[in-house]
Amino acid sequence: MTYSDAVWMIDQIAAVSENQLSMALAASGLSAVDFLLAREMLISVRQNIVENFGLKEKYSSLFRPINKKPNFMSNSDHLQILLSNGKTFQF
Repeated sequence: MTYSDAVWMIDQIAAVSENQLSMALAASGLSAVDFLLAREMLISVRQNIVENFGLKEKYSSLFRPINKKPNFMSNSDHLQILLSNGKTFQF
């Protein structure tokens, strides 16, 4: 594998929006806790890969703070997630 091949793969990974990632995770049937942890982990890994290859400027719009401490309301029986495309998932 060449550096160009790696950059091509990063381009493909970066092309997946956070909404698309969230919809795929929600469709997988994960619990709410697993959903939130998996989403933050995948976003973090993507950001690290982009940054390690020196492509942070190219993909600056992907970067956001990673929520390392998901918080659940103890009086809530479910979690509702609203994506920016208007689609809602309830766990």
